[in-house]
Parts: sequence; structure tokens; C-alpha cells
Amino acid sequence: MGVSLTWLLNFFTEITDSIPEDLAIVKPAKSKLTLQLDEIWSLAGLKNNKKWIWLAIDVASGQIVGFHVGGRK
Repeated sequence: MGVSLTWLLNFFTEITDSIPEDLAIVKPAKSKLTLQLDEIWSLAGLKNNKKWIWLAIDVASGQIVGFHVGGRK
């Protein structure tokens, strides 16, 4: 792609800062919401600058219902 992982993480963080905290996800009627939580990390520039991307995915639809970019704690 020609871009560094550091650039990509910074770009992703800038874009996601404009997304509201409440994504207004509506659970389908008469069904149980089951989530799969996934995480990925990368070093952004320095070895002590580990960044995490967390995703909450609705198992039935595959829709991302939540995310977080930042630390692990």
C-alpha cells in the first residue's frame, strides 16, 4: 500500500474521533445479541508505544457495533 502502520493507525484514530460514542445499534426483535470481541495491536513508532484496536462484532450480522483505539486497560 505504500503507507506505514504508524501512519495508518494515526489516520484511523483521526477518522474515528469524529464518530459519536453511541452508534445507535438496534438489536433485531426477538433475537439474542451475541458479540465477538477482537483485538489487534501494533507498535506505533517506538517499542514502548503499543496501540490497540478493539472491535465488538455482532455474530449474526457481522456488523461492527463498537470499537476502541488506544490502550489495553
